[in-house]
Parts: sequence; C-alpha cells; structure tokens
Amino acid sequence: MKNVVELTVEEFKETLAVATDPGNAPADDKPVASKPSIISAKELLTKVFPKPKYAVEGLLPEGVTVLVGRPKLGKSWLTIGIAVAVASGGKALGTIPVEKGDVLLLALEDGARRLQNRLSGVLNGGTVPARLDVATEWRRIDDGGLDDIEGWLKDHPEARLVVVDTLKRVRPPERPGRIYNDDYDAIAPLADLAKKYAVAIVVVHHTRKQDSEDPVDLVSGSTGLTGAADGVCVLKRMRMQSSAELLSFGRDFEESSLALEWDKETLQWKCVGEAAEFKMSVERRAIIDVIRNNGGKASRKEIAEALGKASSTVGKNLWDMKQDGQVICDEAGNYLEGDSFGNAGNAGNGVTGVTTVNGLSYEQKWDDESLPF
Repeated sequence: MKNVVELTVEEFKETLAVATDPGNAPADDKPVASKPSIISAKELLTKVFPKPKYAVEGLLPEGVTVLVGRPKLGKSWLTIGIAVAVASGGKALGTIPVEKGDVLLLALEDGARRLQNRLSGVLNGGTVPARLDVATEWRRIDDGGLDDIEGWLKDHPEARLVVVDTLKRVRPPERPGRIYNDDYDAIAPLADLAKKYAVAIVVVHHTRKQDSEDPVDLVSGSTGLTGAADGVCVLKRMRMQSSAELLSFGRDFEESSLALEWDKETLQWKCVGEAAEFKMSVERRAIIDVIRNNGGKASRKEIAEALGKASSTVGKNLWDMKQDGQVICDEAGNYLEGDSFGNAGNAGNGVTGVTTVNGLSYEQKWDDESLPF
C-alpha cells in the first residue's frame, strides 16, 4: 500500500472506508453477539424467586398495567387517590391497605394549577405525603422520557408505583401500517423497566367507542397494547348509577371485578365490594322502590314495566328475594316488602332511589353535574 502522503484524496477516502468497515475487521476484533441464556427445566424449577411486589394487593402488581375507561369517567381521580395512598401507606380505594413507598405521578393532561386543586381535594387538609413526586410535563419515551423514568427509579430504590397519565402524551409517533408494532413498542419498554426495578407502572389510556363483552377488546388500539402489558384494568360506569365497576386481570393475579362508589366528600373512588354483589343489591333495591311507589304491593308485570326489564328477569330476582325473605307474595300474585329486606343491604331509611352497601348509602341516579370529571 502506498504511503499516506502519496495517496490521492479519492484513494485516501477509499482506504479509510475499507479500514473502518466492521466487516473487514480481523476475526478477533468483530463484535460478539450475546448468546441466549438457556437453562434446563429442572434447574429452573429449583430456583427460588421473590414474590412479586404489589402497589395495591390483587390489583396492581409489579409490571405494567394499562388502565382504560371512557373519557371523563374519573380515571385520573382514581390514579391520584391510589398514588396518595401508596405514598402515605394508607388504604387504596378506601379499603385496601398498601405498603408505603415512593410514587411518581405524571399527570400529563393536567396543568400545575389543576393538579394542585385535585391533590388538595384528595388530601382534604391531611398531611402531604413526602414520598409523592409529581410532574405535568414529560419527554416521550423514545426521546429521553424512558431514561428520565429510570433515572427517578435509580434515585428512589424504595419506589413502588409510577403513574403515566396518559399514554398518548409519552408514546412515540404512530406510523401508518404499523399499528400493532407501534402499540407494542409503546408499552414494552415500560414493561421491561418495571420488571428491572420491581415496580408497578400504571399507564392510563382510553377505551374504544364500540362496546364489547370481553374487557380486553375495550382497550383502544390494537392487541399490541394488551399483549405487551402485564395487566389490564377497565373502569366502567354502571348504568344509571353513581358508581363504577373496576375489572382487572393479568398474568400474575386472579381476575376481579370491584364495585366503586364516588365519594363526594373525599373526592375519591371507594371500593364497596364485589361488583356482582353490588349490582344484585341495587337491582333488589329498585324492586322494593317499585313496590313502595305502587302503594305497597305490585305484580311481577307491573314491576317489569316500571323497571323496563323482561318479566322473566324480574321473576328470577323476585324468586331469589322471596327465598331471602325480602318480599312476600299474596294470593292475588302481588308482591309486598318482606321483613328481612334490611339484611340484604337496606338501611331501613325508606328513601326511594337510595341503596345501601356495607353500611353506606348511595344515590341510585348518576348526577353528572356534581362530579368533577
């Protein structure tokens, strides 16, 4: 090869390109791809792994949970309440004890003023938890945002929860024709980060417009979102009720369906029991209301017409209520209120349109004007 000083400019460029091409590097200098970690099934079964940590037991395990619901349903209030509970070591949803830990709340659809108002309302004059950090602006996860979250996690080794509200604010730009890949890639890096630091990350998202019996299908976007997530929570408003249903399911915990009630005094969602039991109590309450409003007795047909339900459905509820002593049936086929209705949740206040669960009374009608969503 010529001496460098004897090379023309073009010859020098060509020589430099060849010298810097990784494919032309000596065998010993080529980068070595990392080999997959393979162990035997027998060895795997002998390993002892720590139990997964929960930010909220049975609801938010370590990993990424996508929380979805229709707009203006109270998802942000739900996450703020949980964040405050975890940071203070209180009770999430008013009933679930949680272990205290550091929390990062990214309220990216709120300005500082709105977040201040919401936090003040939830705290209600109580002590501000020192372990709660908040932000109303954040970089996209592909533009330094993921590194920023990891930096916070490194600085807070006792972190238990990170809330990203909402996904739209931090996800990379979507590309035409790559919906599944883009959805998966929006969640997967957060899931990897959650596993690395054994922390729960909640990502708030929206449901699609079409309804579905399968809660997974309610998540807006492709199955890439739910495929990359470790769990999914769906907040659904109960029809004509000042309450909601929180369905949760994931890889590491059993499916559950909780009935939530909005507490106007504390500005928080509170768990009032299993959704199925709550719904049953509300349906029975409605039947008693019809009987009372009809002069103390009503036929099955009259009850069905008043409630706008099928006679067969009402008949099944009446049969169950009769077995529990909540209604009695006279010779003419009219139903009257029984002596034991209070045992199924009625506080005996006789107020039409109110149901009582776990000793607390709730209005049956959803009053949108009284809600801050």
